[in-house]
Parts: sequence; C-alpha cells; structure tokens
Amino acid sequence: MAGWLAAARPASWRACRSATAPIHAVSRALADDETEAIGPEGRAPEFIVVGEAGEAARLAEVVTRLVRDEGVRPEQIAVLTAARRWLGALAPLRRIGEYPVTDDTAGVPGHVLLETIHRFKGLERPVVVLAGLRQPAVHVDPAKLLYVGVSRAQAHLVVLGDAGAVGRMRRGTA
Repeated sequence: MAGWLAAARPASWRACRSATAPIHAVSRALADDETEAIGPEGRAPEFIVVGEAGEAARLAEVVTRLVRDEGVRPEQIAVLTAARRWLGALAPLRRIGEYPVTDDTAGVPGHVLLETIHRFKGLERPVVVLAGLRQPAVHVDPAKLLYVGVSRAQAHLVVLGDAGAVGRMRRGTA
C-alpha cells in the first residue's frame, strides 16, 4: 500500500467540495488545496491501523459499531476499495460481519455498499469506509483514486490501512 499512496497530487483537485470541514481538511491536504469547506463542521475522520490479515475482521467491527452504536443504517455506508480484486477479501460470503453487501449504488435497504472507488466516482454516502487500499491497476493514478475515495463521504470518513499509509494520510502526504 505504501508505494501507490506516495504519488503526486494534480492541481485540478483544487476545485473539490466536501460536505464537512474535517473530511475537506484531509482531501485538501492530499490535494495541496487552499480552498475552504462550505459544509458543516462534521466529525473528524477515523484512521485505523490494521494489517492485511486482520482487515476483514476489523472492517466488520467498524461497520457493526456504526450500525449498532451510532445508529447509521447499513445502506448509508459505502465500503470502497482500490481495485475489484480486493472486494472478496473484505466481504467473505458477501457479508461484512452480519450485514449483507450489495454493489447496487442506488442502495438496498439493510445492505452495506461494497464497491471500488472508481465505480463510485461522482456518488456519495453519509459514511465512507476506505479499505483494501492495496496497489490498484497499473493504468490508474493512485493519488487521484485515493482523493476520489476521500471526497465521497458526506458526514464521516473511516480509513483502514497499514501504519505507513494511515500516517501519511494524517499528515496529508498520501
């Protein structure tokens, strides 16, 4: 994961709009952007350090906490990954914990959306969880892909990754 997150950030990212100030701060740092958020203050993004081997279990814990403890409906959550090949590892048996997953971007009641960042481009959800951020396809600009993922969250962003990647995102150096 470390290598592809270190890619350069294009100047075209300056025109982004995020719905909350904390999420915008992460995307602004990734894009070296000087614009300000126009949405409400919102909640600080969560950065969770996890190894590849425990990622699916930790993802299930996060989704369960969001639904049970924080009152988020499953269909309000999008779990996004860098490449299609990581989807199965994140949702064995097409479930994240006890919640079924869907790839229907329109949303299915009671289901968590599990999709690639690329396919979710232009869409939003109240909660976005970025996971499975391993090397994307060769023809994909990894920094732009990560920026798109970060900017899909309307109210809350959760990033699961290894220590190096999470540290770089916190510092805004992706």
